[in-house]
Amino acid sequence: FVVLVVSMTRNQTIAILSILGMYIIMFIAIIDGWFLGRRIKRKVAEKFPNENTKGLALYGFLRSTQMRRMRAPKPVVKRGDKNF
Repeated sequence: FVVLVVSMTRNQTIAILSILGMYIIMFIAIIDGWFLGRRIKRKVAEKFPNENTKGLALYGFLRSTQMRRMRAPKPVVKRGDKNF
């Protein structure tokens, strides 16, 4: 929302920088999701060696980008706890 409002300013430099910042944040989120997916697949493969891990990376990325209160199903693990 902030990027939308800032990009409508009359100052073109500020508008371009706000949009560039949005793209940088999106790029960082995608890279972080890629590393998260690899880590999830590796942990699941260690715990369940003969199970299929297809789709877990995308599920983990999508779940991690949602706000915690909006997640469905609700989170079972409390913040900061580890379940593995």
